[in-house]
Amino acid sequence: MNRERLEYLITIMERVEKEERKFNMDDWGQNDGTRPVNLCNTACCAFGSAALDPACMAEGLHMRAEWTNKSVYGYAIINSLDDLGKLPYGLNVTLVMAPEFNGNKQFEAAMTYYDIGEHAACYLFHPSYYNMPGARIKPHHVIERIKEILNGKQFPDDDEAFDPVYNDDDEQATASEGFV
Repeated sequence: MNRERLEYLITIMERVEKEERKFNMDDWGQNDGTRPVNLCNTACCAFGSAALDPACMAEGLHMRAEWTNKSVYGYAIINSLDDLGKLPYGLNVTLVMAPEFNGNKQFEAAMTYYDIGEHAACYLFHPSYYNMPGARIKPHHVIERIKEILNGKQFPDDDEAFDPVYNDDDEQATASEGFV
C-alpha cells in the first residue's frame, strides 16, 4: 500500500469538501456537456478528483476524456488543469472521463496507483460498496474509509473469487466474503 498517496487523497477530499466542488461517486468525471469543462462544473468521484489533482498528475495519474459530437469521436489525455478547458462542449457533445495510470484504467489504475488490491479499491471507489446511492456519498465518507485502510483494515485475498451481490432495492452491494 502506498500510504503517502492515500494520505494525500485525504487532503484532496478535504479540499473538495471545503471548496464545495461537485462530487459524485457514480462517475469518474462528468460534465453535462453544455458548459465549459473545468473543476467548477465537472463532478468527479474520489479517484477522479485525484486524477485531476496537479500533484497526482505530476506522478503520472491522469484523466482520459473521450467524446462524441454527432458522429465525430475524439479523446484527450488531461495532463494539466488547462487541458480541461480545451475539451469540446455543447448540446450535441457526449463526454466521458476515466482515470488512467501506467497503462491501467479505472479500478486497475487505482489499484496500481495506490498499490492496493481489488477489494480495497472497490471499498474506496465503487459506489455500490457504500450504504447509500453514489450521489449521496460525500468526501468525508471516503476519508473515513481511507483511514480504516491506513489503520489496517483487512480484506479477503484478492486471489479469491470476488463477485459483489447487487441489491436493486437499496443500491448497495456486499461481497460474498461478508464485508460491506
